[in-house]
Amino acid sequence: MRKLLLIFLLPVAVYSQNFTFEEVLADSAGKAFVEKLVELAWNNYPHNKVFSSHIAIAEQNLTQTKWNWLNNLNLTYQYNPNFGSSPNDGSIVPRFGIGVSVNVGSIVLAPSRVSQAEEELKIAAANLETQKIFIRTEIRKRYSNYISAVERLKIRTKAVNNAESSLELIKKRFANGEVSLETLNQALNTLANNEELRVTSSGDLLFYKAAIEEYIGVPLESVK
Repeated sequence: MRKLLLIFLLPVAVYSQNFTFEEVLADSAGKAFVEKLVELAWNNYPHNKVFSSHIAIAEQNLTQTKWNWLNNLNLTYQYNPNFGSSPNDGSIVPRFGIGVSVNVGSIVLAPSRVSQAEEELKIAAANLETQKIFIRTEIRKRYSNYISAVERLKIRTKAVNNAESSLELIKKRFANGEVSLETLNQALNTLANNEELRVTSSGDLLFYKAAIEEYIGVPLESVK
């Protein structure tokens, strides 16, 4: 258990002698470590890519909308094989004819459609920024929980060590007839209770460690 504890303490102990989140952030190295976790979470958490994709789609949609007015122009082409003077009135008949028709209604609506596309891009950008804030907050919260779990495991481990020492002393005194069987049983129960709490704390530490790694995508102890 002590070996396991040292492994889990490494990411915290490098940056702070006091295992509280506020003290970690007050230290420049600890603050940089938390920022590194946030950066890893932003780069490695797959769901974040959805928001970047929404930005790209909204930008493409805006570009297409700005040029969609060209779809409202209809170009017609006419070829006249009877090039020359009209036999009826003597007017000149052109060999080629080009005509342009415009869908006025669509042209009028074009600015509002562009404006809508611009608003959709703003919404996508706002969603992206909101996700960045969420990731930062979530990582800080999860790392804070992790640090608290480290501290609790230290306390539980110390309590187990103290209970073990007390039990050894009571066993000797019991063998010498200095204490009762009830006192010995109480010492055994105290050790068992502290062992149980230490196991629970170890499980909590694993849980909070995994919660961070879910976002950063790499083992926590590998982050430098």
